[in-house]
Amino acid sequence: LSVLVAPEFSKHPEALTTVEGQGVDFSCLVKGNPSPSVTWTKNGQRLNITTNSRLTASSANSSHNLTITDVHRSDAGNTDVWPRTVSTVPPHLPPNWKSTVSIE
Repeated sequence: LSVLVAPEFSKHPEALTTVEGQGVDFSCLVKGNPSPSVTWTKNGQRLNITTNSRLTASSANSSHNLTITDVHRSDAGNTDVWPRTVSTVPPHLPPNWKSTVSIE
């Protein structure tokens, strides 16, 4: 018997302030069954991690991370993370979580 559990944040990403040229790391913990994956967005647009060499996303168990290296002023804004699961039942979408990147 497998019980489906909707994705839920147990640790939210934090708002970050950095200096241009430095890096930032967002992290969150999302639990659920099956194990949720996450999608990272900036100002409502999905981040294309495969084509932007300054972006790295990783996941291990319930831990999900986004790293931005060599931060530019254009990176400032709202970075969101959307958890989701894949199952045969209608999805339950938990609220996303917004973090802000500020550049000094």
